[in-house]
Amino acid sequence: MAARRETIAEAEARLLGFLLRGDIDGFERATAGARRALELRKLAEPDDEFGGYEEFCDEDDKGDW
Repeated sequence: MAARRETIAEAEARLLGFLLRGDIDGFERATAGARRALELRKLAEPDDEFGGYEEFCDEDDKGDW
C-alpha cells in the first residue's frame, strides 16, 4: 500500500510545530532536502546578474587584442 502524501497545509503545520517547540534541529532535518534542492538548482542556473560583456565595455574598449 502506498503511503499518503502530506498536503502543503500539513507540511506547513508540521514545520511550524518544530519552530514553536524550539526544535531547530528537527526543523533543519525536515527542511534539509528542500534546502539542498534549492542549492543545486541555483548552481545549475546561469548567473545573469550582469548583462554580459557589453554592460561593462564601450565600443572603444572592443579593439583588437
